[in-house]
Amino acid sequence: MARVLDVPTVLTVQVPKESMTLPDPRRRILRKLFDGTSPGLRTSGVVCLQISTLISMWVSTQSAEASLIPFSKLKISPFHTELEPEKIRVRVSEGLAAPKIRGLDLQLYSGTDASGHRALASSDRLSEWQFHCAGGGVQAKNSTSHQLIRVQGPLSLESPAGFLSLGQRPYRETLIIHPNGSSCEIVNRVDIEKYLDGLVNAEFSSKWSEEAVAAQVIAARTYAYHQIQAMRGPKSARAAGQKASHFDVDSTTRDQVYDGSYREDYRASRSVSRTRGVILKASFNSNLPIKAFYHSTCGGQTELPSQVWGGSHAGFKRSVKCPYCAQSPKAHWELDYKPAEITMLLFQGLKAQGARPFLPRGSTLPIDWISFLSQGSLSRFQVHSLDTSGRANQIAASWKWENRTLDLILPAVKVRDWFGATQMKSTAIQITPEYRAHSGSDLNQVVNFRIAGKGFGHGVGLCQWGAKTMGEQGFKTSDILKLYYPDAILGKAW
Repeated sequence: MARVLDVPTVLTVQVPKESMTLPDPRRRILRKLFDGTSPGLRTSGVVCLQISTLISMWVSTQSAEASLIPFSKLKISPFHTELEPEKIRVRVSEGLAAPKIRGLDLQLYSGTDASGHRALASSDRLSEWQFHCAGGGVQAKNSTSHQLIRVQGPLSLESPAGFLSLGQRPYRETLIIHPNGSSCEIVNRVDIEKYLDGLVNAEFSSKWSEEAVAAQVIAARTYAYHQIQAMRGPKSARAAGQKASHFDVDSTTRDQVYDGSYREDYRASRSVSRTRGVILKASFNSNLPIKAFYHSTCGGQTELPSQVWGGSHAGFKRSVKCPYCAQSPKAHWELDYKPAEITMLLFQGLKAQGARPFLPRGSTLPIDWISFLSQGSLSRFQVHSLDTSGRANQIAASWKWENRTLDLILPAVKVRDWFGATQMKSTAIQITPEYRAHSGSDLNQVVNFRIAGKGFGHGVGLCQWGAKTMGEQGFKTSDILKLYYPDAILGKAW
């Protein structure tokens, strides 16, 4: 089946010469494909067209008429393309004291790539090198020949075979060792499309429906391309306070989970190849990718990035309802915490920045506020306000100590961080206190707080379990992306 992406932009389409003399039914289909922007086909066969509805009008091989004009014979070229995919720099490990890298015919270079550099060392067989970082430099030692190399700054390794292994995990193309104090950071520089091959089964599963996987690949490519530009661009193009970095993305949930080439398979590569270069943009006139956030399970309603991280984010103007993720194992969950356990978690978070920023308006912070947490009792822990998507925006907490009360209003996203994002899986929560009756003055002492939640993750952008279900129900890639990124459009980066 051949499909055309739903890209509301202007493309140049080269029509095969044989199509000019097609019988009337075929010409009608071809004109229909042009979405009414061309009153007639020019003899050159080159037409500029608006394709705002192409995705719903793709040339289906299931249609007798449409199958007369295979889409493979239409050469589509976006106005703005790169000749080759970008190379992305992925931090795959940090804080390593003595990493070991193996590979065939390894070549070591000073700096972050081999361009213009002679190899410091090379081997014509399988070899292993061990690295130590200190004083802003890298020391490399061959485990067999004991050859020793020292360089100031980063050191890179490549193999003509195309693969290297860090520990037991294989990576494509280039590994770069960056000194960071007495430890080493390892960055994998790799073609972004090959990066996506390795990402698919780390972030979701290539066994899901092809339409759902393709949608998630496009989101992941867009996020990665956004980070490439954000981390390397001029200061004016980076987020406030963000510095240029020696890597573009982290290989963990800080950005996107990536395990090198370890989990590549033919299904993943097929989905990546099928969507090669396709990204999400904020507008027709923009060539910049949006920061295409995604998450596991939204719980029925997606979130706006401004509610989670503040600031404005191009391509995100509204949250949307998602009725498709109910089958996720994280669609509903519950947690139980004793008051002392909550106090301990909040104290660990509060002591890093103090409690003053979280005081209710008009309140003053007691000098001995730490005593409220260390010696007092948590009497209140409840959702204080909701955001526009129905998630907790603020959480109120109160402690009683020596006939005094300390009240704090805490951002729900911070509370989730302090509890642990895998514990408090989202901020779509309800909190219910449980009481135990006592004799005397404390008739209603809180003994437990039950947190009932929906979803898993920040809730912004594509809901992976929702996309999975949509694919299973027959929705197309464009339908999935249109639901979760309603304010973005598709475009080609390369």
